[in-house]
Amino acid sequence: MIAIYHGWIEQINRNYTDPIERQRAVGITTMLLVMLALWFISLFVFIAPLLTSNTSIPVEAAVTFIALPMIFYGIHRLIQSGDLRWGRYAFIGIVTLSCYLYMFGGLDTGYIILLAVSLITAGLILEERELLVFLVAFNLIAFLITYNIRLQDGDVQSHITILILLVMTSILVIFLLRVFAGSTHVLVRQGQKGVQRMGLMGNFNVDLAKARDENGAMMALSNLLNERLLYSYIQLHLFDNNRKLLTHVRTGVGTRYSVTSTDLNTVAESAFKVALDTRRPVVITPQDPPVRRLHLLPSMKYGMIIPLIYSGSETIGLLDIQSNNLDFPFTTSEQALLEMVGQDFVTRLKYIRETAVLNQILSERNEVANRLEKQIAKLTQQFEQSSGNDWREYIESRGANAFGFNIQRDDMLITPANDLPDNLRTALASGELVVQAAGKGQVINVPIILRGVVLGAMEFAVPKNYVIGERQKDMVQIVAQRLALALENARLIEQSRSQADREHTASEVANILIGQQDLSSLLDVAAESFNEALGAIYTHIYLEPDVKLSEFVNGEAR
Repeated sequence: MIAIYHGWIEQINRNYTDPIERQRAVGITTMLLVMLALWFISLFVFIAPLLTSNTSIPVEAAVTFIALPMIFYGIHRLIQSGDLRWGRYAFIGIVTLSCYLYMFGGLDTGYIILLAVSLITAGLILEERELLVFLVAFNLIAFLITYNIRLQDGDVQSHITILILLVMTSILVIFLLRVFAGSTHVLVRQGQKGVQRMGLMGNFNVDLAKARDENGAMMALSNLLNERLLYSYIQLHLFDNNRKLLTHVRTGVGTRYSVTSTDLNTVAESAFKVALDTRRPVVITPQDPPVRRLHLLPSMKYGMIIPLIYSGSETIGLLDIQSNNLDFPFTTSEQALLEMVGQDFVTRLKYIRETAVLNQILSERNEVANRLEKQIAKLTQQFEQSSGNDWREYIESRGANAFGFNIQRDDMLITPANDLPDNLRTALASGELVVQAAGKGQVINVPIILRGVVLGAMEFAVPKNYVIGERQKDMVQIVAQRLALALENARLIEQSRSQADREHTASEVANILIGQQDLSSLLDVAAESFNEALGAIYTHIYLEPDVKLSEFVNGEAR
């Protein structure tokens, strides 16, 4: 029996998601089992003795007693199938019918007490409107039954007393149930509504997190307030960079917001001004003065203005929520929820704006970096080309196409060498390390490369039994790289010194020339200075005015 009962409860938990309806369904199912147990007890305690003593049983009582198990089963099937509404009605009907059957046995105070059972049952499982209909029907049927009984007895005064007591008892019981048990239902409903609101807030935060621009954040806010919380109309008033208030209104499902300039009412009592000045939400009701209701649409009855404040200091706009509900929609808990919604929206909106600014800065810096990379690549290419040309010019300036040196291991003397062995030609042509057998030894030919330009090559002669592996090859190439850098450094120093000498000589010549006072002496000194500085054999200086041509050779006029 217990296993069957648990199976019924599991079925109820699957069919009913509302906690109040689930509790009522479990209660009715439990009471049906209790009433069925009482039916069996009554069968053996009351009915069986009457049948054995040949005592007559009223037809109404017998039919009712036989029909009770079937009625219990019908109510049980309604509850198990998820039809709680008709299951409640049937259960209250069977309880009330039991009270009416007791009335046919006579009227006394026990009858009033029994009626309280039916009233309490109705007060616990019926809604307010259903309970009102039940109360009227209950008293009307009870009145008809008592009226019929008292007319037969002829006791009108007693009938009136019982009737008054019946009405007062029913009203008092219902009143007490609604005051105490009814408030419990209200609290449960409010708690359930709060849980639903928190679920909506969770979904709202997810939608906000997905928003990549301001329009997406506004769409998430509109979906929550219009489609989930079912407020009639909302609009956003956001300040731009010039502190001008712009109104954003959703123009349709899935569309962007239309943006218009807002003429902020300067009247001190207007809802906008009060919200901005006090930095607190303002609720508008039909009892507020007209100046407070200027921004409401004609069909709207209630409104709420929420200032959008970031980090407790920066006001970025206002959230205007309007409703045409007949009942006041902005309860204390609802106001707290809407303030939380506004704060979450502000946080996301500021994040989107700051991210957009950072992305813009990053994009600009990437563009600059790309331009610099291109310039660096171009300069590197030019430098590599100029490096090869510089070395070519440098070698040619020494009066030869190439020059080299030999180092003997015995005496470690460095001797100039202008010849280019064939082995080195191979390394120069390929730009790669070449190992060749030569007589009793091995020759390692490695190119000297600087920034992709082959400057020359080196040749090492090692014994024949010397093992040349990858490690030795790497070492040789590293030495060649170091040599390339050292050669470049030496060339730059030599050219710098040469340039400095030229500049020094030029400065000396310039100082000598500046000290001359007449033209002839100047030209004579210039010719001599140029001969000494440049190593010239003779110097010609020509002056060509418009009319006269003068020629000086080694300072003498011709």
